[in-house]
Amino acid sequence: VITDIYPAREKPLEGVLHETITAKMKTRAKYVPFDGLAGFLTAESDFDILLLIGAGNIDTLAGEIIKNLQ
Repeated sequence: VITDIYPAREKPLEGVLHETITAKMKTRAKYVPFDGLAGFLTAESDFDILLLIGAGNIDTLAGEIIKNLQ
């Protein structure tokens, strides 16, 4: 799952969009908007390992996702 991409302190890179990345991935990939990510991961909980990797406020979702999965 890939969510919104935004620049942290740098200028946006032209052509670097979630559509670009998911289209080039060799495994199944799905875009989910940031504000729907916790709900999506709770509903689609068929995984053994979940990594939240990103910059900005991606870490703010961890508590909600853990609570929902328990």
